[in-house]
Amino acid sequence: MRRHFGLQFAAIALLLVACTVGPSERPSPSEAASLSASPAPTVAVSSPAPSASASPAAEPLPGVQTIPLSQVTGNWLFYGVRVPRPERNRIEVQIVAVPVGGGGAKTVVAFDAAIPANPNGISDTTPYLRRQFSPDGRRMVFSIDGQLVVIDLVTGRATPLGVQGFYPSWSRDGSLIAFVFEKADPLMKPGHDDVVEAIGVVPAAGGSPRELTIVGTVRHSVEWSPDGSRIFFSHNYRLAGGFADATMEVASGRIGTPGGGGIPSFAHWRAGSPELAIAGYAGIVAIDEGAGSVKTLVDVAEPGKVYLRDPRWNPAAADELLYVAARYSGLDSSPGGGAEETHVLNIATGKDTRLPISAYEATWTWDGSAVAYLATSPGSSFGSALRVWKRDGSGETELRRATDGEAFFSIASVNY
Repeated sequence: MRRHFGLQFAAIALLLVACTVGPSERPSPSEAASLSASPAPTVAVSSPAPSASASPAAEPLPGVQTIPLSQVTGNWLFYGVRVPRPERNRIEVQIVAVPVGGGGAKTVVAFDAAIPANPNGISDTTPYLRRQFSPDGRRMVFSIDGQLVVIDLVTGRATPLGVQGFYPSWSRDGSLIAFVFEKADPLMKPGHDDVVEAIGVVPAAGGSPRELTIVGTVRHSVEWSPDGSRIFFSHNYRLAGGFADATMEVASGRIGTPGGGGIPSFAHWRAGSPELAIAGYAGIVAIDEGAGSVKTLVDVAEPGKVYLRDPRWNPAAADELLYVAARYSGLDSSPGGGAEETHVLNIATGKDTRLPISAYEATWTWDGSAVAYLATSPGSSFGSALRVWKRDGSGETELRRATDGEAFFSIASVNY
């Protein structure tokens, strides 16, 4: 019997402490989906290794450690680290911050996490960091033991929201946090214990959560529109096979333009045109939500042998899109099992340039002059080093290398 989480709000009121606001961060399926909104119930120069000692938050949470960044200025990289524990069913998740130009790394958040005994069990031990920042980059939201927790990076304060959920994503207007939760399948007969996953939202300052729609089994965060009014998400609820994508207007529940479909998609939404870049099994498509247009940017010649992921628009050059292509080898069908290629596509000219780096995950620095990435290593399905590759041909810098069984899993670039 699977344990399932509903939209629950804590009975004890939480004390929410306002944090100082600083400069803004610059930041086709096999079967047509019948999708509707749910009713609206209330529901080479290495940086020093990061410091291991942590200053507790004002009201520390069990198993959670934070180190305040205090003053934040300039360009920073944040990356995730999985650290093995003596217990085989547990790991430590660390979020580390380091200046782009090098310097002392700091473990800003660390928490203990369980590895589900059931391989199909829901967990959130490799959070996708880019979507978890507040718009000013000074706070992050995490799922810790299935509970949504906001961490103030400046003060180190950890604030539970009193909501159970996974895969949180902070809206880019700062007002809402979207998340995934489990609930009983409403189409099953009474007495059956089948559960499905749904998307909910909760005010970022705390409050009552609200269900948006059932998605089936889609275990990743949603992508928010730049104005915070819409989300892009994937679902497979009651589909014959595969996944479908769509946009949704959060206030009304109106379903908008479908995407490329095929996998639980990686996507990046920007204010320019085209707005959305979406990676799927068959390639990368671009969507202009206002016009309802869908255009293929990258076409995969051999679907199933190449896995495209994590497209990211260049913040300084409107025509450039960064993405990773994992080429499977032998019988290994898992992402990271083969060779990872890193590409930059110019959408105006169609020129696709393969970069001389192999990345598990990659992102732009905020001026677009370099690519920060987690380097891959043979036989590993995660990253093994944090590096910055300069586009002017002057080489790259290794900021940190994994040691003692560490695995790097996500990267985000923030400009304060």
